[in-house]
Amino acid sequence: MSSLKPFDPAARLPSPEEVEGFCTAAQRGDISFVRDMLDQFAGGIVNARDNINARAITWAAFSGHTEVVELLLQRGADIDAGGTENKPALTWAISGNHHETAAALLNRGASLDVKDDSGRTPVDYAQHNPGMMAMIEDRRAELAEHERLHGLAAQEAAARAATASRLEQLKKGAPGKFKLPGSPKP
Repeated sequence: MSSLKPFDPAARLPSPEEVEGFCTAAQRGDISFVRDMLDQFAGGIVNARDNINARAITWAAFSGHTEVVELLLQRGADIDAGGTENKPALTWAISGNHHETAAALLNRGASLDVKDDSGRTPVDYAQHNPGMMAMIEDRRAELAEHERLHGLAAQEAAARAATASRLEQLKKGAPGKFKLPGSPKP
């Protein structure tokens, strides 16, 4: 597994032809070439746009190359960045009926709410695809459960902190500020 290289502003930026080759390799699923280009240019190429404003991640998603999508994400690709027509990778995976790629993007946190130039979200593109909609509904349910559990955990943490604070004040002897149940009244 390769690690993300920080962008070096002194490094040579890729030429338009190199960006084209990088995006074409992502579209074709040529993971070796994509990896080589990422090694050579790191952050200077991972989110670059080609001559039709597509990005390597949107090309890979469009073509259903899940392994390339995963590599690009590991190397710092913006999961929700738009490609052509500002459609994000998830929209392209859904439009191409690439379930594995869409699932990988959802599992990595792709937004269901990002809009393209026509104002449509990935959910809008999945409306007529029962398999994709089921996957999206499952993801929404997971997110809702996560939020519910996170909310409960936050409430519990707040209650514990308040209790600890009350106990600390009681230990310090703050008379009259806190009354214990059943304590004698003056």
